[in-house]
Amino acid sequence: SSFPVMMKMKRMNGVGEYSFYPYLVQVCNCALWVTYAYADWAAGGMLWPLACNVAGLGIAGLSLTVYFFFCDASQKKSLCMLSLPALVPIFGFCIFVLLDDNSKVTDAAGVVCCVVNIAMYSGPVAGVATAIRNKSVEFLPISLGATTLLCSTPWFGYGFAIANLNIWLPNSFGIFFGVLQMLAYFLITKKYPASQVAVGEDGTSAQPLSADSQ
Repeated sequence: SSFPVMMKMKRMNGVGEYSFYPYLVQVCNCALWVTYAYADWAAGGMLWPLACNVAGLGIAGLSLTVYFFFCDASQKKSLCMLSLPALVPIFGFCIFVLLDDNSKVTDAAGVVCCVVNIAMYSGPVAGVATAIRNKSVEFLPISLGATTLLCSTPWFGYGFAIANLNIWLPNSFGIFFGVLQMLAYFLITKKYPASQVAVGEDGTSAQPLSADSQ
C-alpha cells in the first residue's frame, strides 16, 4: 500500500501531510517479527511469518528511505530525532534475542511483537484524524485501509490455526483499523464530495475541486 504513496511523493516532490510514523513502525515491527519467527521456529510453523516479514522489512525500509529523500531539512531533522530512539533499542533487542538461546527471551520477543504490531495497525489512524479535520481524503488513500484489511484477515486465521496469540491478537486490531479507515474514506467522500483533489498536468495536487466544477 506504500507504493502509491511513494509515487505521489515523487510527483509532489515532497511529503505533504504524510507522516513517517507508519513506515517507522513497520520497520520496527517487521524486524521484530523476523527475529521472533527465526528464534521460535516451531518446527517450521513460523516459516510464513519469517518469509513475509523479511519482504515487509525491505518494503518498509524502502518507504522510509523515500520519505527521507523527499522531506525538507526540518522534516529530516525531526525524522532522525524521532526515529533513532526507536530504531536503536529495537535492533539492539533483536540482536540480543538472536544471540541468547533462551525460551523466556523468545517469549518476551513474541509479546513485544504483539504490542508493536498493534501500534503498526493503529498508525494510519492519524491519517483518519487529518482527513476528518481537513474534510479531505487527499492524504487518506483507500489502498491503505484495503491492504490493512486484506493483510490482517488471513494472518488472524493463521494465528488461530497454529494457536499463536501473538499472531491472531494484533491482527484482530488490524481488521478493526482497516475497516475504520475504509469507513472514514467513504463517509468523508460522501459527505464532502467537493473535497476530492484535482491533479494538475504536472502530476502535483491542485486545489480541491469546487462543487460547481464536478
